[in-house]
Amino acid sequence: MQAPRLLHLLAVIGPLLFAAGCETAREPPPPAPQQPIAVREQNPAERLVAAASAPGPQRASLAFEAARAFADAGDPTGVRAAMELVAAPDMTPADALRRQMWLSRAALIEGDHATALAQLTQADTNVGDLALEVEYHLLRADASAAAGEWFAAAQSRAWVDSLIADYQRRGTNQIDLISALNHLGPQRLRELAVDQPATMRGWIDLVERLRGLRQVESIGPIDLADWRTTNPGHPLLDGILSNAHLRVREEFHPLERVAVLVPESGVYADVGRAVREGVLAAWYLDGPDRPALSIVDTTLAQDHAALYAALAAEQTNLILGPLRKEVLAAIATSAPTSVPVFALNALEADAALPAGWVQFGLPPETEAVALAQRFFADGHRNAVMLAPNNDAGQRTARAFGAELAALGGRLLAVEHYDTEGFDFGQPVRAALAVDASESRRRALQDAIGMRMEFEPRPRGDVDAIVVSAQPRQARLLKPLFEFHYPDAMPVYATSSAYSGVADPPRDADLDGVRFEDLPWIIEPQRFGELSRNRIEALLEHARSQYRRLFALGADGYRLAVAAHRDGDTTLDGLTGQLAINSTGVVMRTPAWAEFRDGLAIPLREDGSIGTSAEALPTTPIVMPAR
Repeated sequence: MQAPRLLHLLAVIGPLLFAAGCETAREPPPPAPQQPIAVREQNPAERLVAAASAPGPQRASLAFEAARAFADAGDPTGVRAAMELVAAPDMTPADALRRQMWLSRAALIEGDHATALAQLTQADTNVGDLALEVEYHLLRADASAAAGEWFAAAQSRAWVDSLIADYQRRGTNQIDLISALNHLGPQRLRELAVDQPATMRGWIDLVERLRGLRQVESIGPIDLADWRTTNPGHPLLDGILSNAHLRVREEFHPLERVAVLVPESGVYADVGRAVREGVLAAWYLDGPDRPALSIVDTTLAQDHAALYAALAAEQTNLILGPLRKEVLAAIATSAPTSVPVFALNALEADAALPAGWVQFGLPPETEAVALAQRFFADGHRNAVMLAPNNDAGQRTARAFGAELAALGGRLLAVEHYDTEGFDFGQPVRAALAVDASESRRRALQDAIGMRMEFEPRPRGDVDAIVVSAQPRQARLLKPLFEFHYPDAMPVYATSSAYSGVADPPRDADLDGVRFEDLPWIIEPQRFGELSRNRIEALLEHARSQYRRLFALGADGYRLAVAAHRDGDTTLDGLTGQLAINSTGVVMRTPAWAEFRDGLAIPLREDGSIGTSAEALPTTPIVMPAR
């Protein structure tokens, strides 16, 4: 073992060894006769030291034992440290596979499901060790399930099932296989069954039949005699039927009733109506399996925890909303969690999201983070920012600066302007340090006692300017930037800079500005029956200032139903590319556009200019009456 590797391992395990050494001293038990101290009796850090000190042929075996101990202790860093001891040229093919599997387990401990699956995908399983291959496929099934890829989990378990010799272990695998399929909705199962081999079709058919028997207390082989006739030779073990049926009863709750919690009266009525119309539009297009939908006015509820309890008592399967943050907080802190909630807002950062709940919204922080990522990806590092002097402006500036700093850039200055004003010259001069340049001129003039011909210059360390503004303010700010930087300084903006309505004469002042927005806004011909062109031809509220909230409601319904019904956690949405992460937060990737000739032109993924989406023709549709 080379000295650098030992030093590195000592840095990793030193604190663990110290902690172990600080335990209260106690009388050690007498050693067993003729029994050496086994490695498995050591703590994880001691096992790692033993592995590091072992000769080549033994090192890998001891390192795997250390990794197991660290994994049992929930320590992914220790697992990775142990795997550093297993390296070429000493690795056998089987050791290489074991190494990838332990690295995958480390990622699973951290909740990094994508990395866990990637480690397994990269592995070569052709190592001539059947038992190890079984372990690999079971681990891959676990990783797929953790990532919400339920059918992939079922496929891994089906593939390995016949290789499991132990009856009890095979039965457990079959129950887990049934459970994985049970996470998929009826329509999704029917679609998948079409191209599957006979054995998998049998498993899918079994799940559908068990769901049909979910009201029955217990079942036996006689209850599935016709299934056996339809699926002769299927590997199902009859001994697991009772437990499999119980698992299906516990896990499968068909989506029959959805309650939408929005304000329909009071000061937030227009906001609630926009979200409600988006939900209803998506619901109309959901097909024959769509659930019953009820709209609940949260403004009228005096006790929101009691409202939640009443909905649960009515056998509601899913709650979409609430929309207002304070209502969400009241339900989250005081209500039981028997009915999952897909919130259309977010709790405060320090508040815990109840298990099984999801939160989805369009907060300014989300836009600011995406803005910083695009700014950095475009090659810029140093920014100055203009933002309104209100809560949203403060939050946007903080989030943008934090994300840019995390990426390696710098927010050099932030200036907040009066949203009611018309003259933004002073905050622009301050952000660009023009006033500082003028102050230096005056100081120098006073020092030398004579008047100087001098043109104040803006700061020269800025790569691009970032603006958080409404359309009126953005149209006034952009010409000021051009005055101070005649050589076309890049300008980025939040979605609020675009009204959502093509207005070339007024938006010509914004030419060259890149901004993020919802795909539904930037590309109004997309999304088929839900396209903005079609929806706005039908619904007046979708054409209002709250049009982005219409998209929020539609995507909220679509993603919530897909996740509950089919286990899908991603969506190509009206609001962007959506994905529910492991903490229940919907991550959103927005679309981008640039003003050209006063029109918002979509940007392709590589940043190049697309074609104008504003001039495309519209086609009206007829939606069913409520």
